[in-house]
Amino acid sequence: MKSGGRLAANPRYLKPRTKYITPTGPLRGRDTRRVLIGRGIVGVAFESANTHADSFKDDQELIDKSVNLYKMPIEEAKRQNLDKRAIYCIPIYVFDNTFGIIYLSSNDTGAFDHATTANFQPNARMRLLCKSLVKIGHEFH
Repeated sequence: MKSGGRLAANPRYLKPRTKYITPTGPLRGRDTRRVLIGRGIVGVAFESANTHADSFKDDQELIDKSVNLYKMPIEEAKRQNLDKRAIYCIPIYVFDNTFGIIYLSSNDTGAFDHATTANFQPNARMRLLCKSLVKIGHEFH
């Protein structure tokens, strides 16, 4: 997600710039929604300019954390896609400003837990994911 173009017109929202990417490729026809800066894990990561990784053992924990940690109203938290068990948001910087967010999600609980440790050692899955992100990035240039 990046703030680009519409940020000047409406500085409260982030607009996704790509479709969701799955292991089999981009999803076709799926609508992406705007994200309110400061709300939800993506909005909080953008506003704070910090990496955020979190895991959820079940739907209720995802809803509870969305409300209590990520400032999402309960109604919105219940409407979100509840099949995710791990989320990882990485800010993209341009000079000293947060330009956008790379958002990753997984249905595997704890998939990104290693990314928040001081002694980060990417596992094979994370190395493959990073290679995929580089490939995707080249395709959008």
